[in-house]
Amino acid sequence: MGELQMIQFEPILSGYWLIAVLGAIFFIAVFQVISVFYKKVARSYLKVFLFLIFCSLVTLYILNPTWERELPKRSALLISANQNKADFTDFSKELQVDKILQEGESAEGFSKIHIFGEDYEKETLLSLPMVNLEWTPSSVEGQILEDLNWEGILSYGQRQKMKGKLRSEAEGKLQVKFAGEVWADMSFEGRDFELGFPALILGKNEMDLYLDEIKLGTIRYFVTAPRQKSFELKVGFPNPESRFLSEYLMKRGEQVSLSTQVSVGSSIVIGEESGEKGILIIDPSQIKNTNFSELGTDYEALLLVNVENPERDILEFNRRFGSEFAINKVAAQYLEREDGTTAHPYNFQVKNNQDTLGYSVAAFERMGDYTLGVSLLGDTFSLVLSGDSLAYAKAWEPVIEKLANKTKHSFRLKSPIFKGIKSKLIHSNVSEVPQNIENERIILSWENDPLEGESYFSNFLPLESGWIDLSESLTIYVEEPEDFSSINDRMVLWEFLKERREAYRQGEDKLLSKNEVPAWLWFILILVAASLVWIEPRYRS
Repeated sequence: MGELQMIQFEPILSGYWLIAVLGAIFFIAVFQVISVFYKKVARSYLKVFLFLIFCSLVTLYILNPTWERELPKRSALLISANQNKADFTDFSKELQVDKILQEGESAEGFSKIHIFGEDYEKETLLSLPMVNLEWTPSSVEGQILEDLNWEGILSYGQRQKMKGKLRSEAEGKLQVKFAGEVWADMSFEGRDFELGFPALILGKNEMDLYLDEIKLGTIRYFVTAPRQKSFELKVGFPNPESRFLSEYLMKRGEQVSLSTQVSVGSSIVIGEESGEKGILIIDPSQIKNTNFSELGTDYEALLLVNVENPERDILEFNRRFGSEFAINKVAAQYLEREDGTTAHPYNFQVKNNQDTLGYSVAAFERMGDYTLGVSLLGDTFSLVLSGDSLAYAKAWEPVIEKLANKTKHSFRLKSPIFKGIKSKLIHSNVSEVPQNIENERIILSWENDPLEGESYFSNFLPLESGWIDLSESLTIYVEEPEDFSSINDRMVLWEFLKERREAYRQGEDKLLSKNEVPAWLWFILILVAASLVWIEPRYRS
């Protein structure tokens, strides 16, 4: 047996009720003792003794004494209420546990508990003793989303990245749809998946995730207006690609100037230069005319477009600006992309400090405080002429995002967020402390990030589901537990295990088990004492 610790009391009553009941028992006991001795009845000492035993037992039952002992080295396997113990006999032997417990049974007296699966009530988890907890995910057959996350807040044009794990025996095509239109898709053959697409709808967004014709859930996120940027386009001759791109950027709300060279030293400029540090877009004819020293000071990025001879143009670009772009030819003719655009038949070789948007689209290289980029996109303006402005935006927004520095006053939030579970919101590049929020829908307070002086974070608690406004220009969506039940169950369990393991590590040197007198024993003891008090006057010696 373990060492006995100090006895404590956990009364079954509280407040004035506890004082009133204990006071009544005390005065009844005192009155009975005085009455017995005053009347000088037979066996007075025995009567007093039996009555005091009865009163003491009732008092102790109300006070409910508990005590703790150091736990023996015993372990148990916990299964949910809808599972059968007989199905876990072999598994329990593998774990070498001493007992299988079903949800609702007492878990006291064990130094280690193995939790199987995720289908548990929060109250059940909180009732577990402060011991070493291990978790084994369930292995239920069928189609189950084991994990899913996406960006809850994006700036216009940023790429939405959706990652997850899907347990499914069937293969098929994963698709993200909006109003019946496919925004992203991939062939699903294994367990992990990742989908991406640009955020092109301001405000509240709702996208549906499908595996073939089966809807897996609805993805909700909020898109904020972009920070205005400055773009300069410099080309050697008038062409529809540069004209439509400049018009698109103007409609996007950017400050744009388009300079078309008509002769040596002479250009036609449409729009005005902002004077701010912006993004410069050129065609191959302007490589030799671009001042290398302006990069990083006047421009935060440089993009080469309208490439005619990729091998020659990229070689000249590398020599001029010190980049290391390299390409391999993969076909003889232009490549037709699924979005209706064309691209040169080359593939980028990604090196250090380089990134790419994918096969034959564009590549980028970070050069200190500025970015260099090369686009192999061919015909994109025909999308606008055909009326498909959304496809045009999908082609160019990923390129713009790679060129632009991080948005000022940016937010980072991983979704899904569930009611009653804390989530983390980060607000970057702010000079003043954001305003705390506390109402019937959400509790949100900001803390300064010690590693980033102009960054704040909040481990906020949503109290209701649905769209919740944080300000006039910012909204988040909180899921109901039923929306993604398998993910919600895991998040509840993860949060619980995170908190419990931290508390367990702090008191790991001494594991204790709380003990108390069982209710049935109290019943027997009080019944026996009451019976003796009743029988004693009727007993004739």
